[in-house]
Amino acid sequence: MSPRILSISDPKLRRRAAPVQSLGARETELFETMISTMRQANGVGLAAPQVGVGLRLVVIEVPSGHESDDNEEWDWDSTEIFRLVNPVILELDEYEEITEGCLSLPGFSTSIPRAKRVVAEAAGIDGKYFEINARGLLAQALQHEIDHLDGTLVSDRAGSVGAMKQVMPDWVPSSEARTRRRSDTTADSAN
Repeated sequence: MSPRILSISDPKLRRRAAPVQSLGARETELFETMISTMRQANGVGLAAPQVGVGLRLVVIEVPSGHESDDNEEWDWDSTEIFRLVNPVILELDEYEEITEGCLSLPGFSTSIPRAKRVVAEAAGIDGKYFEINARGLLAQALQHEIDHLDGTLVSDRAGSVGAMKQVMPDWVPSSEARTRRRSDTTADSAN
């Protein structure tokens, strides 16, 4: 059974997550639980604090074609999963207003400024650090999930929950693709 995703009103989401000192079976198991939880909620990313764990761990699953601004080009049948330990953003560039939602506040979205291009660094599950040059949906997800690690919520970026719209975010894939994604665990990458 997947853990419950904390609601945006939970004070645990306001705490800065602690750096991971070493990787072991607990963290590996947590990554897999987070992936399952993210998929069940039809999300693109999930930070450990969202499931009540105060560690700097993030999972992100993006479709092929995620660099495109046109989500019609995204292929949810072919995805890449990132398991990130202690991720940090090194560079942000090319800001634009984009629509964003959050699994801790389902059914709401807002338009906020985010960088279209991000350079980040993180360790993988092997403990080795690598650099990520991201565009499009991956760049957006990195910014959103790292915000969670720092105790910042999408409602903070919007100004308040009241400033957000109660609609289905346009980044949520179609129901048919979501169903395939939830049941398919073989599309994982080594990250």
